[in-house]
Amino acid sequence: MVRAHRVDEVSATLRICGQLGASVIPLGGNTGLVGGTISPDPRARVVLDLTGLSRCEVDPTAGTA
Repeated sequence: MVRAHRVDEVSATLRICGQLGASVIPLGGNTGLVGGTISPDPRARVVLDLTGLSRCEVDPTAGTA
């Protein structure tokens, strides 16, 4: 598990996982769907905990968050 508190930590984690071919499972608000962090994919090696991030910027035009 990687706990990110800043956007640059998320970026670095995704870059490294991409280089290694490791799958990433994001962990957010720990809702009733938290079972989604358990992946049947054997390549899923990294859970990226995003609960340390304090805000989310949404661009509805680009469709990104």
